[in-house]
Amino acid sequence: MGNPRSEAPRSFAAQLLNAEKVLFGLNVGVDGFNRWSLVNRGDLDGQWQLLRTFNPITWEYNSEVDREPIPFYGFGILTRFVAKHSSVLQLESGSEQVVAAALRSPKGQLTLLILNKSDQPEVVRLSLDHLNDSIKLHTYQVTESALQEVDYRMESQLVWPLAPENSDFSEVLPGKSITAYSTYKLAHTDPGITGE
Repeated sequence: MGNPRSEAPRSFAAQLLNAEKVLFGLNVGVDGFNRWSLVNRGDLDGQWQLLRTFNPITWEYNSEVDREPIPFYGFGILTRFVAKHSSVLQLESGSEQVVAAALRSPKGQLTLLILNKSDQPEVVRLSLDHLNDSIKLHTYQVTESALQEVDYRMESQLVWPLAPENSDFSEVLPGKSITAYSTYKLAHTDPGITGE
């Protein structure tokens, strides 16, 4: 998957388009996604990499690797809380501006990925059917303004305790945002989930 020519690959607008492709794809049965030049070092066009490894001015590789924050976290929030061989759960959305996918890992961990395409905040009400046990959903989120902050950390911002008798909640999602609700609690420095 790639970006239309109208969006620079490392722009936040491009990450929102990527998120929409991934969430739509998951819901129609796509098993995997490949991003063009996912491992590009930045020595060709300086647009596609997730990590800064090359200085295009001095034409030398950097001695220290740093993140390209917008694409790094834009893809990170879509992949970090999803275990291999997860099942895609049935999901209903009542808004054209909100695109979502729900996944359950082989060991029963739950992750909901939600994209708010609108410029405006959107109220989302989440209701989990057939919840058998109490769970805690940790909230992770990326917005363009958050990713422009030097000290951005992908940490859980809020926890939603849910139980079979109380399995729904509402939240206002910022405009142009990607949010993950997950039973996985990961610190910024923790590796993402790959398998269980």
